[in-house]
Amino acid sequence: MKKNKYILLLLIIVNLFALSSCTDTYDLHQKYLEDGETIYTNKVDSVASLPGNNRLKLSGYITNAFNVEKIVVYWNNGENSQTFPYTKSENFTDPLDLVITGLDENSYQFDIFSVDADGNKSVKVTAFGTSFGEIYRSNLESRLLKSYYYKKDSDAIVKFNIKSDLTRDTEVSFTNLSGEDVSVTLGEDDEEVILVNIDPTKEVMYRTNYVPTPMDDETAEETSIDEFTSDWTSYTLPSTLKTIAESFMFTPTLGGSQANWTNENGSLNITVEFRKSVAGSIVSSSTTSNEVAGTYEIRGMEPGQQDIEIVVTDIYGNSYATTYSAKPIEAYNRDLWSVIDVSSEEPKENTWGNGGEGIHAIDESTATFWHTQWDLAQPDYPHHLTIDMGESLTILAFEVLGRTKNNNKAAGEHEFWASSDNATWTLIASYTGELSTSKILIETTETTARYIRYNAVAPGSGATNYTFLADLSIYAK
Repeated sequence: MKKNKYILLLLIIVNLFALSSCTDTYDLHQKYLEDGETIYTNKVDSVASLPGNNRLKLSGYITNAFNVEKIVVYWNNGENSQTFPYTKSENFTDPLDLVITGLDENSYQFDIFSVDADGNKSVKVTAFGTSFGEIYRSNLESRLLKSYYYKKDSDAIVKFNIKSDLTRDTEVSFTNLSGEDVSVTLGEDDEEVILVNIDPTKEVMYRTNYVPTPMDDETAEETSIDEFTSDWTSYTLPSTLKTIAESFMFTPTLGGSQANWTNENGSLNITVEFRKSVAGSIVSSSTTSNEVAGTYEIRGMEPGQQDIEIVVTDIYGNSYATTYSAKPIEAYNRDLWSVIDVSSEEPKENTWGNGGEGIHAIDESTATFWHTQWDLAQPDYPHHLTIDMGESLTILAFEVLGRTKNNNKAAGEHEFWASSDNATWTLIASYTGELSTSKILIETTETTARYIRYNAVAPGSGATNYTFLADLSIYAK
């Protein structure tokens, strides 16, 4: 009996506790049920931020948002907001580009909500972004000018340093020789620009556009919505280069020309490049100097008057170019020349059109040549050829030419003699080596004479008793 009383008491306690728990659960949910069930609309997904100039763009997408009518973006802890109307397209998913304007130059946290026609909001989506402005722009510098090359009465080529990932186009402004202001654009992937018909005495202005974030490597699309332009940078070609370039004078030399110039600012270290045409190709040579009176001999020039382009460059890469006319000392005219003595000659060479007689060493034809006797006799070395030039000349050098083949069968040791009276002779030059299919220049001390004699002293490596010579000329003044 007592046991049944305990069981009844326990059941009463359990029921009271269950009743109390139900009451607490009801009280916990009552405050949410009083306003009805909370409804969340579709949210914006995959939000990315693209910086701009006192603005930025939030890009993302929204899916199946049939009831959404606007997107609201909050920042500064909800103190600022911007609302974007939204209209569902026929697509299941719509891209979103939300441009937030009127921003100070700063980094921000944005809270993004989509809102339907009934005022229901999506869950919050958070994104971060940065807005750039004048502080960023004022610290930008124009793309560095690497070199400036000006060709007199023509154009200028301006080269810039390689770009960075943030560099975009560069605007270059200049004044042409007609006094007109001209603007050209250097592409971000270009390193030089041509300024046509430029006035080199006027300054060149240039400024560069930048973006604050690099291009996306995978999509090759910009990750910034605005470009920022640096302040203008000015450049003026140093007048000293023009003064130096226009001071050049040229004096003919043996096979070349000696250039002389004035560098009044002797402390200015310059490089002078000389460009000439040889066999249809441009050949250049250069020298570096800080001498007040500079000099350089250009060698290997072709005969006759020709253009020599000179380019004067300072250590900063500034260049000024102009063109001069120059010529070398040329082989002397042989109209008055005659062969007055020859050790031997071979007329039979005429059978093959080669000539053979001594006169063919001075006939100005490289196809014919003088050849010593070999048919009926083969007189041994030495061999000689004597020429009357018809007038007294100051001899500077001899030039000799072999035939087109088998030049090793001619002499290997050569002597050049001079005389004023064809009686007293002076050795003025010698050369050891076989003849060539190209002309060989043999310099000598300046000697005045009317008569010259070529002596073939000893045979070359493949020679027998005979020798030959296709052409002999002199340089004289």
